[in-house]
Amino acid sequence: MRRWVLPVAGLILVVAACDSSPTSPSGDAALRVQVLDERTGMAITDSVYRLELQLTAPGGSYTQPVVNGAAQFSGIAPAEYRLTTNSLFGYLQLDLLTLDVEGSQTMTLRLTPIDDLGVEQVSVDGLGSIPKGGTIAIPVRGVTLRLRGRYQSPRSPWPAQNEFSANIPSSTAGIDGVGHEGGRSTGDALSPTEFEIAVPNWTPCTRFADGRLSECFTSSDILVLTMSTPFIGGFGGSPLVRKSQQWPLKYELAPDCCLP
Repeated sequence: MRRWVLPVAGLILVVAACDSSPTSPSGDAALRVQVLDERTGMAITDSVYRLELQLTAPGGSYTQPVVNGAAQFSGIAPAEYRLTTNSLFGYLQLDLLTLDVEGSQTMTLRLTPIDDLGVEQVSVDGLGSIPKGGTIAIPVRGVTLRLRGRYQSPRSPWPAQNEFSANIPSSTAGIDGVGHEGGRSTGDALSPTEFEIAVPNWTPCTRFADGRLSECFTSSDILVLTMSTPFIGGFGGSPLVRKSQQWPLKYELAPDCCLP
């Protein structure tokens, strides 16, 4: 087996749905990848990270989840593949790996734990969970948005009560804004790996003028998430990570809620 390691200038994590069925022609090669935490040297066995590995070649690709610290590829076509990692949050593959897969092989992949977070559920009080691509009916007084997800912070670990916030930028042409809040947003750690952000009286409008909402938008594509250190005695609140996560949404505005 030959392996080339190339430095990565920047890496964007994409959360992909797990699909154990190969999209490449079947073959007689097999590869087992043991996945380790680079700092501890221990296998990453917790499924909370939603880790999965992907082998990609010009003829197609294979994707497998990491289960009990390893991903098992079997019945794949012998070829030269690029190995990449997807996750909900928490780990980075700092190197791009290219390897020849022939016969039955085993390798070890070390991932770097990082300060990171990812939303698993968007919901509206009274309406329930809103899936990606879903539509939210917006009354004049807005809705209470709730964003729940997972996080990890090697630099500010639990029991530190890190703070969380979110913006929802408009994707409507001609409107540059992130929505209007009528109350105080809260974003708290619920456990060593879980957080929730609550945004009361939120509307997809950027201004409130003369008692009415204005500059409203009807769609958004991303959530902009921030995790910061806690305020202690009036100090702190330093950003640990800020990232964008794909979560497209549409909005149906109540009649006469907005100025033209």
